[in-house]
Amino acid sequence: MKKNEYLDIAKRLEKFSSRQTQIEIPDVIYHYCSLDSFTKIIESGSLFLTHHSGMNDRSDSILFYEILIETAQKKATKENFQILEKFIYTFYLNIKDYFIASFSKKPDLLNQWKMYGDNGNGISIGFRTESLYVKPQIPYFSSESEMGRGIFPLEYISETDFQLADELLNLAIDGWFNIPPNVENLILAKKHNSFISEEEIRIVEIQDTRININPDFPSLLTNNVGEHFNYRIKNNEKIIPYRIFPFKTNFEKYSLQNIWLGPLNKSNPNYIRLFLEKNNIDLVEGIFRSKSPYTGY
Repeated sequence: MKKNEYLDIAKRLEKFSSRQTQIEIPDVIYHYCSLDSFTKIIESGSLFLTHHSGMNDRSDSILFYEILIETAQKKATKENFQILEKFIYTFYLNIKDYFIASFSKKPDLLNQWKMYGDNGNGISIGFRTESLYVKPQIPYFSSESEMGRGIFPLEYISETDFQLADELLNLAIDGWFNIPPNVENLILAKKHNSFISEEEIRIVEIQDTRININPDFPSLLTNNVGEHFNYRIKNNEKIIPYRIFPFKTNFEKYSLQNIWLGPLNKSNPNYIRLFLEKNNIDLVEGIFRSKSPYTGY
């Protein structure tokens, strides 16, 4: 192999093998929710991290895997079929359980009010990212708990974006990858581009419910994995596990950047301030009303 060919292969391998180290997160991110959820979040000082199967995007956290399968079907030949089949199956085995809390870069987006803010009756909570104490990174499954949780922006792709998948499969066919590299790098930060207007930032915690690793102390084992999760029913269709992510303790003073009221929210801002004060929370800026003229119809 010539030197320039080797350098080209090394560059391609680096794209899939290296972990992202430069991730930029806004200073303030916004969690849209109903008034009922808002009161529960403030009173508990915590957010729910919902399993990826409970998100409103059926391809959440598996979009790239679906693209990989379709690309492999197009590339399969008699000579490479077994290589591709083994690679795809190993990729699937490396997909874990991803528990997610979603935020937006913007405080007053109509699509967010309609989808997540109780059709305009809700609230968006302005969290200071430094006060969430989550490392900006694509997390990966590890016995070190700080590596299993991260905060990062999403990249929006189409179900027809085959180039990256094609490049990865070519490397597998040529024998450079026997097992998929950094599966989380490839799937966690990619979302279908029909959701691009959400401008999403998310916190993700990685667990693996197939093994008896203790989700609260990854360096330890447990005889009852299920007791480390909470459960809720989604749309009377299925049970979804979730994790609780505390952002404050009961006794510490906590600061939110601001609060935004949805276009149909009739709450008295003074009552919201009193409610926050009761729960030992103050606001850096204040309470704002949505600029949207949305009427709900």
